[in-house]
Amino acid sequence: MIASIPKNQVRKTYAKVKQYDIQAYDEDNLYPQRMDDILKASSTTFSCVRVYAKFIRGKGFKDTTFYKSVINDEGLTCDKLLRKLSEDFAEYQGFVILVNYNALYQISELYFGPFENYRLGLDETDHAGLIAEYFDWPRKIKNSIKKDDIKWYHPFNPDPVIIEKQVLAAGGWENYNGQIFYYSVDQNGYPLCSFDPVLESVLAEVDSDRTTRNNLKNNFSAKTVYIRKGKFEDEDERQEFLGNLKTFVGPDGSQIMMIETEGETGSGGEDIDAPEIKEIPSALNDKLFEYTDNKVMRKIMRNYLIPAILLSITDGGYFNQQQLQDATRYFNTITVDERILFEEVFRRLGQLFHTTINPSGDYSMMELDDFNLIEDGSANNA
Repeated sequence: MIASIPKNQVRKTYAKVKQYDIQAYDEDNLYPQRMDDILKASSTTFSCVRVYAKFIRGKGFKDTTFYKSVINDEGLTCDKLLRKLSEDFAEYQGFVILVNYNALYQISELYFGPFENYRLGLDETDHAGLIAEYFDWPRKIKNSIKKDDIKWYHPFNPDPVIIEKQVLAAGGWENYNGQIFYYSVDQNGYPLCSFDPVLESVLAEVDSDRTTRNNLKNNFSAKTVYIRKGKFEDEDERQEFLGNLKTFVGPDGSQIMMIETEGETGSGGEDIDAPEIKEIPSALNDKLFEYTDNKVMRKIMRNYLIPAILLSITDGGYFNQQQLQDATRYFNTITVDERILFEEVFRRLGQLFHTTINPSGDYSMMELDDFNLIEDGSANNA
């Protein structure tokens, strides 16, 4: 017998959106926006991404002068930029930095770009090899996307010859948008979100929370069928009765419902026109829900290799300082590659800046320690 492994669902389809000259980020071009909505609905995933981001940036750069250096006319500092980039990377596995130059072809300003706003230019168009920026791909603000509102950038290339050609093509420095440092763990295109490998588990947690909320709204009661004998005189009477019935159910429902009937009497003296309420037994199993929720939560945590203690999760009782230190030390080793990545990015950009923003030339980052973790509130005794 030949064993077969089911194929994973394809999350990311590179569709062509010729109307806007872009490569779609999934079939609907809304992969990052959709995943962000899912993230915010899953408490475990949200906590994991937050802790992951915090460990990525650690305690920041060792050189405090560089850490607090202002890098644009809006007052953005290196530490604030690092925080924003680490949060995007922890969620999307990618980040964007907008790079401006002066007339000496030196970097004059750096800006943070929300990763979900950027798309890659479509091959065989005038925007091939470029990067598109648009603030409302989901069309939440405007009903349509105007092609003229899409802003285009060249990818990062600090070569003065290249920059000069781009400036001339744009019609001068006043029309030049600068460049974009676009990073993706998938060097050939769009990255998958950090929780994509366990997306089914993340969705299961969201569904479980929704079920619990619905149970709360219905007082955790079994479903019931209300059978009213006779017909309503008109639709208005039907809707009025239904409205009154709805006020009886749910968490804010009344404890008493009065029903008045006057109809045909049966042989035993019972009112045969009296309404009936039949209960449909609930199939919910609290023990099974608890087991499933715990299983889903642990699977999401394993995706990030985060020790449970860093999410304030214990098997009962309290955890001590040594346990927290051990967990912090462990997760620092897990996230060392990410910190090295950001060291390299800031070194490359910092060395090209028009002023000396890092006199020491030290771009190394400091690991997080347990004291900072507690101070931030990411982990507390449960």
